[in-house]
Amino acid sequence: MKKLLVLLVLSRFIVFSQEEPSVKKDTSYWDKGALFGIQFSQSSFYQWTAGGENSIALAGLHKSNANYLKGNKSWANTLDINYGIIKQGNRGVRKTDDRIEFNSAYGQRANNNWFYTGSFNFRTQFAPGFNTKKDLISDLFSPAYITLALGMDYKPNKDFSFALSPIAGKITVVTNDSLKSIGAFGVEPGKNVRYEFGGLMRVAWKKEVLTNVVLDTKLQLFSNYMENPQNVDVNWDALITFKVNKYLSFNILAVLIYDHDILVPKGFNIEGIAINGRGVQFKEVLSFGVIYKI
Repeated sequence: MKKLLVLLVLSRFIVFSQEEPSVKKDTSYWDKGALFGIQFSQSSFYQWTAGGENSIALAGLHKSNANYLKGNKSWANTLDINYGIIKQGNRGVRKTDDRIEFNSAYGQRANNNWFYTGSFNFRTQFAPGFNTKKDLISDLFSPAYITLALGMDYKPNKDFSFALSPIAGKITVVTNDSLKSIGAFGVEPGKNVRYEFGGLMRVAWKKEVLTNVVLDTKLQLFSNYMENPQNVDVNWDALITFKVNKYLSFNILAVLIYDHDILVPKGFNIEGIAINGRGVQFKEVLSFGVIYKI
């Protein structure tokens, strides 16, 4: 039911952003866009002496933005959705990518390219995640991250943004009962929510760096004033799109996460028990497929 609700809300958001208003309004101050992509790959082997497993993989992505700038006011909104699955050999279907992220920042011009800004960030995923032992390690809203921040944002042009927020709150939510009971994602065992108060820095840049090559990257750093402020949370992602023609593209997605409060898989001991510890999370997805941009 929760998954259906999220899908309905996100679908409505996407549709609403494309609907024509019943009353004609001045939209010249809006910079809107959306990108939809789907990638498919398949491999099959028969008496192939080099070895290999039959596989089918499918992945989809959506990126949209609605940015407003008029006079002394600015409002930037982005929505990123990624989901991918693979069926390999006799193993069941597994996910290869899973992400929902929404950003919104409202600003009032302070001086030239500087804005007083209030921002909101929300991150979660669609489906359950499992380790190699098929133990549940994540789920919808487990975790979910909500970040609220007040500060200054430097916007010299539409391609670049640098935000510095000395006042920021981070909320970690874990709704799954089994994950809540073990204190997953830094939340105290038995509780659903963890609150942090600290400072935030965010950098975003999107640019056509070469002909038909677009780089879209974001970096977010958060320090918890109340507990080990030297342990900075890092969230960085970069999408490089190589445009082949109007509808075909080649994409490289890289995501790096470090959170001192999150224990990541480190393998298994000789008894087969999972070993967890602190460390960097990194994901890279390389794909070729159909891209539709509006």
